[in-house]
Amino acid sequence: MADADVLFETRTFFHIGNYQGSINAGQKANARTDAARTERDVLYYRAMIAQGNYAQVMDEIGASPKTLDLQAVRLLAQYMANPSGNQEAVLATLKTWTSDGQSLGNPTVQIVGGTIYMQEQSYEDAMKVMKQSSTLEGMSMMVLSLLKIDRMEIAEKELARMKSVDEDATITQLTQAWYNIALGGEKAQEASYIFKDICDRYTDTPLLLNGQAASSMALKKWEEAERFLLDATEKNPKDPDTIANLITCLTHLRKQDTIPRYLSQLRSIAPTHPWTAQVRNAEDSFERNAARFAI
Repeated sequence: MADADVLFETRTFFHIGNYQGSINAGQKANARTDAARTERDVLYYRAMIAQGNYAQVMDEIGASPKTLDLQAVRLLAQYMANPSGNQEAVLATLKTWTSDGQSLGNPTVQIVGGTIYMQEQSYEDAMKVMKQSSTLEGMSMMVLSLLKIDRMEIAEKELARMKSVDEDATITQLTQAWYNIALGGEKAQEASYIFKDICDRYTDTPLLLNGQAASSMALKKWEEAERFLLDATEKNPKDPDTIANLITCLTHLRKQDTIPRYLSQLRSIAPTHPWTAQVRNAEDSFERNAARFAI
């Protein structure tokens, strides 16, 4: 088997959010070339980060990583461990790397840079980094960034570029599903079929269940979306996206009694999550306006 295929399961499991499966597959993979071993190690550490094992990743890599790939992954762990506290130092390092053509040409730097900029909701910066990428994951992040700023026509072109490289790749199908949700209507139903098909081929994960829930919410099937999200909480009760989507869903179902509990949980585990920030800004605005009319 060619090295390009040795990491197929490792890569696919990571993309669908089966992070432990990705770790296990990577440990079994017989990566023979330096490039394959590097990708295997990067996927391993990124899966560990996705599981919240930030300190373990930084400890295993060490304070002075020998390669740029490991430096980039360690930077991601450092950022995710404390987004607000480490923001300034992390963004300064990213700026240095992205200003250097050689560093920016590194696929791991591209993915890590795009991930952090998207987390910061700096989608223009994410797209500048992803513009350099020739990997399917980099193209996918470009499409998702474009969807965030409602540039549907450009997102469609980038998705077409992904399909021209590998239409059958799981990450291409996932990107198609998120694009369909953004389109809405019948396309949202098609997205639901894509997520279900991937679940049937592999396994339910919080990421895939959130995709199915997002499809249902786009179709205003709130009770169906709630079922998907409750299934996701059973698999990972601390997933911020699941909790944020569940709050949105419960709001539409007018289940006001249970919302405060989930909101408190989201604030506790993900104080910098975009949904948490939006609620905090709304509360601050309300308090400012209330103070203006206080007697």
